Amino acid sequence: MRLAFTVLGMPPSAYSCEGKELPWRRKVAEAAKRLCINGAPYAPPENTEFTVRITFHMLDANIVGQGEQQGPDIDNLAKPVVDTLFLAPAQRTTKQGEAKPTGVLIKADDKWVFTLKCSKVRVLQRQEEGAVVVVEWPTH
Repeated sequence: MRLAFTVLGMPPSAYSCEGKELPWRRKVAEAAKRLCINGAPYAPPENTEFTVRITFHMLDANIVGQGEQQGPDIDNLAKPVVDTLFLAPAQRTTKQGEAKPTGVLIKADDKWVFTLKCSKVRVLQRQEEGAVVVVEWPTH
């Protein structure tokens, strides 16, 4: 099975990026939910191994950072996306107690993501920022 979606118009946010992670996760969840059948996450068989590919589209200023603030590491960009798409029990609420979206596309723990491929692509305009996400798993 192969599921793909695009999130545009918002810069990707890294894990623990105060004030930016939750809106980014909500935007990812909104796009991913469009792929769900009758609003329910996919429920592949237990022990299914998943491949996730994420291409982050970012302005140069957001890739390298500004002034003293460094740009986000790619692994920290991937975490909010994976935790939103798959079940991530430890990632259900913010420090303020707000619910974080988790398991919106796949009803499986994120420990079953066996392959994660990420890349960054430079874009020229803010409306081009976002991500292209592909989730794949075998259907025997």
